[in-house]
Amino acid sequence: MLLTVTDSEGNVVRRLGGPVSAGFHRVAWDLRYPPSDPTDLKTSEPLPWSQPAMGPLAAPGTYTVTLAKRVDGKVTPVSAPQTFAAQTLGLAGLPELDRAGLLAFQQQVARLQRPCWGRSRR
Repeated sequence: MLLTVTDSEGNVVRRLGGPVSAGFHRVAWDLRYPPSDPTDLKTSEPLPWSQPAMGPLAAPGTYTVTLAKRVDGKVTPVSAPQTFAAQTLGLAGLPELDRAGLLAFQQQVARLQRPCWGRSRR
């Protein structure tokens, strides 16, 4: 199963895999973009004190999620897209306008970090 979250402009924000076994399942999006870490094909046990990589938080706004199944490499929609609104809890200190700028800055930094981290980890 494949869940795809897009923003109000149709840009893919995150793709999440879901379980394929029988039964009722739940998948949660953490309201984050994917991390900028380069892909590591080596499987190793994470260090006990290491934290999982996290991407920047999505800005408040309207998002859409679609559910699809992937069989033999072919992706087929399973249901109609669902739209939802992501809102702040009122606990943040940044004004609404600054959040969009912060997200743009974080995405630019992530694009710059990825090639640097990829070269340093070889």
